[in-house]
Amino acid sequence: MIGRNVTVYDSDFHSINNNTSDNYSSPIYIGNHVWIASNSTILKGVKLSDGCVVAANAVILNDIHEKQLVGNNIVQKVIKNNIEWKR
Repeated sequence: MIGRNVTVYDSDFHSINNNTSDNYSSPIYIGNHVWIASNSTILKGVKLSDGCVVAANAVILNDIHEKQLVGNNIVQKVIKNNIEWKR
């Protein structure tokens, strides 16, 4: 389930310091039964495991494990483990 205004970036869209060897693109994996709440941003190379929830307004830089609720206010933070959500 994906909320409004969610942004998913699989690229930085440019190299850094003109370094052409930079890997500025990386796939994103979104598992089964994942909820990405409104206004969240998912960045390149992230894996959202089955059953996880991304809180509203979060910026996700790192993988989220199965059944985790993750949000952030400056730094990505696990809010709760072993969650179950229903639609």
